[in-house]
Amino acid sequence: MPCFRFVEKVKHESVYCYPQYSGNFTYQVRARGEEQLVVNINDRTFGCNKWQLIGILCVHGMIALLSTNHNPMNFIHLRYKKEAFIQTYSPVIYGINGPKMWKKSNEAPMEVQISGNGGKNQRRREICNQKRSE
Repeated sequence: MPCFRFVEKVKHESVYCYPQYSGNFTYQVRARGEEQLVVNINDRTFGCNKWQLIGILCVHGMIALLSTNHNPMNFIHLRYKKEAFIQTYSPVIYGINGPKMWKKSNEAPMEVQISGNGGKNQRRREICNQKRSE
């Protein structure tokens, strides 16, 4: 099983945290200083909200998982795993030939209107013209 570098980094940083079991797979983790955070393994909620926000374990969650012999890789969001990468990039986008190789058409070319900055400059001109006319 591949091991992500950030998981190893978080493992090394988690040695400064001390988990205390509270019951129902809930831990109170004491970090450096006086900081204490609640970690609920069943709900996958950590006091610092890092897992909920980005799907990567924090040091508090890591030490709680390691103390219960859980595999931290099972608690990383699916988008960071190899399967998600393969699924995302598996469709093939085929290349096309350049314009010189395109078939000629008898129809008139399409007119393309370029709005340029979403019409922002045009709106500015209109406002300036209105102010000048007043």
